[in-house]
Amino acid sequence: EHGFVLEDATALGGPKAWAEAAVAAYHKHSADALVAEQNNGGEMVRITIQTVPGAPPVQLGSASRGKITRAEPVQKLYDDGRVHHVGHFSQLEIEFCTYRPGMPSPPDPAGHETTWTQFC
Repeated sequence: EHGFVLEDATALGGPKAWAEAAVAAYHKHSADALVAEQNNGGEMVRITIQTVPGAPPVQLGSASRGKITRAEPVQKLYDDGRVHHVGHFSQLEIEFCTYRPGMPSPPDPAGHETTWTQFC
């Protein structure tokens, strides 16, 4: 019924940095799974994460629709007040609130390529 954003674990740097950040977040939050998109570098992501000591198995999932289409149900949850940020995630919130559909890529203060619909 409700979603909770516990952390923005965005990592600057190369594959080693984001793999370490993913594994650290997995353990910090006692996650049930670590999932990567199979059709967007999934096998490379899985192999990279497995180089980190203590890495869990990585589950691969296939994205059958574009990022904007996949983000629409999440936007609806935000609009309905069913997603809650546990803490303040200023960089993530800036990204959510400044992207507008049709922009070539959303503004990301950290320089990462992600796509979200309008959340504000």
